[in-house]
Amino acid sequence: SGRQPHPSIPAGEFEKVDARWMNEFHFVTAIEQIANALGQEVHPLERPLLDARLDNGSRINAVLAPTGVAGSNMSVRLFPKTRYTAEGLMSTGSFNEEMCNYLRLAMLNRFNMLVSGGTGSGKTTLLNAVSNFIPPDDRIISIEDTAELQINSSHWVALEAPHRHVKDIDPITMSRLVKNALRMEPQRLIIGEVRDGAAAEALLT
Repeated sequence: SGRQPHPSIPAGEFEKVDARWMNEFHFVTAIEQIANALGQEVHPLERPLLDARLDNGSRINAVLAPTGVAGSNMSVRLFPKTRYTAEGLMSTGSFNEEMCNYLRLAMLNRFNMLVSGGTGSGKTTLLNAVSNFIPPDDRIISIEDTAELQINSSHWVALEAPHRHVKDIDPITMSRLVKNALRMEPQRLIIGEVRDGAAAEALLT
């Protein structure tokens, strides 16, 4: 909407607004239209969850009633347009020079790395930043359930295994994409969003 944030609310904080949907029917209809535009389907009983990526890279999540006890709800996570470098993260105090040098050496020596943390803790930001340490000639393949990474490389192939339900068609899982990626001659393989058993299997593979 272009509305400026309230001056008393720090950047990145939640802000309550007065905007409201007319009623539950209009709200659910909007969620259904968004899902359809993304090639997905939602249903109050059969498929009450929507987890997807918008064209601008934002993450959208919706939960329909009655799974949403007080009613349907929708969340949209916007990502910053500015991409941090490792030096930029150092300037914010995210880590010091010693840690930056360690991460640089880890990337150059192709160490296996596991990045973990809660929602919004900066996992993707860190991965994007340290990916700049990967030599430019290395072929990178990333596999995510919802694409979020923004790697600065001309040899990067991004694959996505979203939770789409299509009748009579086997879903594209992260495990399937890992097996396929191994045939794509990667020097670097990044597995994102290890949230369940299938994703963990893909990582261990």
